[in-house]
Amino acid sequence: MILNLLRARQWYKNIVVFIPIVFAKAFFIQGKLENAVIAFISLCLISSCNYIINDIKDIEADRKHPEKRHRALASGRISIFNAEIIAFSLFAGSLYIAYSIMPALVIWPLALFSSTLCYTLLLKKIPVIDVQMLALNFIIRTTMGSVAVNVPTSAWLYLLAFLLALFLGFGKRYSEAELIKDKKEFYEPVLIITVSCLLGSYFFYTFMANAENSYMMLTIPLTTFIVFRYFYLIKTGNRIARQTELIFSDRQILFSIIVWALLCFTILYKF
Repeated sequence: MILNLLRARQWYKNIVVFIPIVFAKAFFIQGKLENAVIAFISLCLISSCNYIINDIKDIEADRKHPEKRHRALASGRISIFNAEIIAFSLFAGSLYIAYSIMPALVIWPLALFSSTLCYTLLLKKIPVIDVQMLALNFIIRTTMGSVAVNVPTSAWLYLLAFLLALFLGFGKRYSEAELIKDKKEFYEPVLIITVSCLLGSYFFYTFMANAENSYMMLTIPLTTFIVFRYFYLIKTGNRIARQTELIFSDRQILFSIIVWALLCFTILYKF
């Protein structure tokens, strides 16, 4: 029940905090991985705090939704008062953990909290801007990972994190519109444009940002399959597109991501 309230399955979004340490080839440098893990935990706590606030605000609408009515607050399994206490505890815990790495690092969980709160209270109902705000959060997460381990991060990786979030966000909006029989025509061309930009940027990254290591181009087929597989799930109305936390329940995507990660790690650290 508590994990349902915290939406622990959506913590996967915070994995981008490890992008800087991996692609800067600093994974095995003493102390850096520990800091990245601590930053990941801090982001998970602040993310759950944001999810609780969002669920409190949307509790009435969620009770009428065919899928969201099963959430902990909407179903009444947890009271609003208890949820507020948990949210405050998560907020304080996140800042304390970030502070334990370095005092200045608290800026980033605060930035994620502020950005998401702005989305929840003001921008959630504005098409395009709503998804862009969620994509901005991926940039914040990646930046926190870079600052926590004190390594530079390629602008290409920030761009890819942003475009990936746009793809997931617009895919979710398309799938939700289809579920409630709302207008979805706008999202179809936007999805195609986003997929094109995402894959194109990744292709350029592999042979421009890694000019000294052309082996990264070997990851292109896997990346293409993962993106197109998810695009297929979106277009066929699979609930994974609406509930992105279930993405790893698709065996084809899970296997491909594991192989892609192992291949990237091998190329970066062995060649």
